[in-house]
Amino acid sequence: MGKILVVAKITWEENVRRKIFYLLFFMALILVGGSRFVNIFGLGAQSKLIREFSLTGIGLFGLIFTFALFLFSLPGEIERKTIYPILAKPITRAQYLWGKYLGDMALIFVYMAALVGILYLILATDKSDSNMLINSIFPAVWLMFVECAVVGAILLFFSIFLSYPLNLSVTLLIYIIGNISATYQKMILSAGQNPVAGWLTDILKPMLPQFDLFHIKNAVIQNYIIDPHYVPLTTLYGILYIVIIMILSALAFRRKEL
Repeated sequence: MGKILVVAKITWEENVRRKIFYLLFFMALILVGGSRFVNIFGLGAQSKLIREFSLTGIGLFGLIFTFALFLFSLPGEIERKTIYPILAKPITRAQYLWGKYLGDMALIFVYMAALVGILYLILATDKSDSNMLINSIFPAVWLMFVECAVVGAILLFFSIFLSYPLNLSVTLLIYIIGNISATYQKMILSAGQNPVAGWLTDILKPMLPQFDLFHIKNAVIQNYIIDPHYVPLTTLYGILYIVIIMILSALAFRRKEL
């Protein structure tokens, strides 16, 4: 575990030196902070708009962060040949992958936590949102983070043997299919306009991560009550998927010639 944390620390230090991530954070900060000034239909609607703008911004830029980090993390190390001195030490390739993964996810966690803190300060001015913030917004953003963690594991896996553009395309396709709800899936199959797409969706959907499970933003915006077991069970689902993908990544990376 100590070796994994050492690699994670090195990865973290490399990431915080990249200026592009500060730019992305600044753009997300504008979206989340700017939501405070949205007041179109009065105070009641403003509270919902703040939540919608902020949660959308946190989720969207969380995914952008994830893609930006994991698309270039491992391939960049190989291209710059900085991976060789690390692997020359008594460390397995599986430990190296886990370290890279945890180091990248640590930055995403800090990024999302900072935006949640800003959102908390914004909503703190509205006393009616205090309980809702604790009971709904934190779990909603947590599931966004778990979703980013699953996407990051997929990107890391494909980065072992796919080029940047192909990795981006395949992962985006998996993400889109994983976000298709059961209702929309039935609509595709019943419409019959594109039977091939319908059959592929029907076959691939159960095999891929069900990303739609991580989305409870609309429930938070509408102040719906969320089952207390939903977030822990969905988190467990995400962790199991991450472990499976990382095991496959370790097997693939072990066979890769560097």
